[in-house]
Amino acid sequence: MFDKSQIEQFKNCFNSNKTWAIIPHLNPDGDAIGSSLAFWHLLKGMGIEAHVVVPDSTPDFLRFVAGIEHILIGKKQTDYCNRIIEEADVLLILDHNDFLRSGSLSDAVIKNAGTKIMIDHHPAPVIKASEAILFSNIELSSTCELALELMVALGFEDKISIDIANALMTGMITDTGAFSYNCSTGEFFNNVALLLDKGAEKDYIIDCIYNQHSHDRMRLIGYLLSQKMEVFPEINTAIISLNWSEMHRFNFKKGDSEGVVNMPLSIKGIDFSVFISVRDD
Repeated sequence: MFDKSQIEQFKNCFNSNKTWAIIPHLNPDGDAIGSSLAFWHLLKGMGIEAHVVVPDSTPDFLRFVAGIEHILIGKKQTDYCNRIIEEADVLLILDHNDFLRSGSLSDAVIKNAGTKIMIDHHPAPVIKASEAILFSNIELSSTCELALELMVALGFEDKISIDIANALMTGMITDTGAFSYNCSTGEFFNNVALLLDKGAEKDYIIDCIYNQHSHDRMRLIGYLLSQKMEVFPEINTAIISLNWSEMHRFNFKKGDSEGVVNMPLSIKGIDFSVFISVRDD
């Protein structure tokens, strides 16, 4: 599945003398945070200095993922985060394939003169092979699933702890809607089984993601579906939008709109769903 020379290049980066910066995409979701913390735990267990640096804050519903309190936030610690990225020996770019998806951190990412590694499952990578070691597979459910397969290919399966397994399971759950789409292969469920064997707490993770929301979030979802969803059956499409005043009305917290884009897909005949939301400015 993987190019042997790339795997060797990647494995050579796991050196205690090297420092790592792990960078998920702007507005990180379960897959971005899960894959980032999984590699952070792996590196920490090997005695390698690593930092997870995100452009902006993490969603509240992911607070259960072990290690999330150690994540550095670019918008809160701008100079420090940029320095860590610029000086890192290895940059691990996760769940995105365009340097600009690093948001306010993108300049520091581009300036970094170390080894860059991209691991992602989205189509049409913008990052070129001359700019980074690329591990891209759009056939897999998530970056977390690709990360798991890479850890095994690197020979690190025995280093997968329960914290790593839970982090990877988080991304595989969120990017498949708790195993309801984009996961119709035996390979996917073999990977799920491997994580379960490593101690991943599937039921606990699903409960944290889907059953621990605020009453404000429940009211927001009801409002979006009843008042803001536009359905265009002639083109098999639905659109939902969310503006600043509505966010204020429902005491919006980051992560409250997670999964909304998938809800119209449960309508018979709807094949394409769009969620439009304001972000920052």
